[in-house]
Amino acid sequence: MTFLHVGLLVGVMALSVCCAEEAQSSRAAAKDYEIVFELGSAEDLIALYSYPNSEDSSQTLEQTVEHYLIQCVERDLVINGTADVFVVGDTYHVTISGDSKHVDDYNETINISLRMGSWRLKLSAI
Repeated sequence: MTFLHVGLLVGVMALSVCCAEEAQSSRAAAKDYEIVFELGSAEDLIALYSYPNSEDSSQTLEQTVEHYLIQCVERDLVINGTADVFVVGDTYHVTISGDSKHVDDYNETINISLRMGSWRLKLSAI
């Protein structure tokens, strides 16, 4: 391989890395799908998410629920996926966003899971 070939190869590799980084940063800037929905009260979420998870945990309930929801988004391989839990009054809400149409399904799937969890908690109290 000549110096010219090596130079061309290095140039092509640098261009590929540059283009990949540019594509990734442009995807990170724009999230095509976003959904906001209610999660429930602190009382319900404390029971459903086993909060606090340990005695020495410094995470708030908001951070704990957010952690679990981010894990769901990552597990489902949602590109640039994120979850942001916030409180309005006494009710917890979440914004889930990312570059996958699958984001639109989270409202239904998470609410079904929360309702089933609440139902099981009520049955176990009987």
